[in-house]
This record gives sequence, C-alpha cells and structure tokens, in this order.
Amino acid sequence: MSAKASIHTPPDGYGGRSLPDPYETPTVTVPRAAVLLGISRTAAYAGANRGEIPTLRVGQRLLVPTVGLYRILGHPLPSKGD
Repeated sequence: MSAKASIHTPPDGYGGRSLPDPYETPTVTVPRAAVLLGISRTAAYAGANRGEIPTLRVGQRLLVPTVGLYRILGHPLPSKGD
C-alpha cells in the first residue's frame, strides 16, 4: 500500500467526504465510518450494534469494511486499479 492511499470521490451530496479505495483501505474505524456516512460517532456505534452497519471484530477493535460503506450508500465500487 502506498504512503498515501488513493481516494474515490463520490458524487455530490456527500458533503466533501471521500470514500477510501476499498482495494487499498479494506476497513475503516467506526468513527471514520461515521464521518463518511455523515452521522455521529454514537449513531455509528449504535448502528453497528444493531447490524445496520457491517463490522468485523479483530480483538477489541471494531472495523467497518469499506465495501460495506459503498453498499450502504448505494455507490458502485471503483474498478480495481482506478
């Protein structure tokens, strides 16, 4: 992975937030997912606990698959290598 991960810019309406390239950044933290989704950190953890936001638990860390964010937002995945 490069020192600076490439970023995929979604269409207007995301408040300038950019989704990370899922091939370079396969997961993000729940607080980062909250920013990308435009919700509070508390709402993101609550959504994760209810299963509304997909998560992976690694030890004590709770991570959100980047692909899951694309699906939640109804945004197509970028082609590999874009």
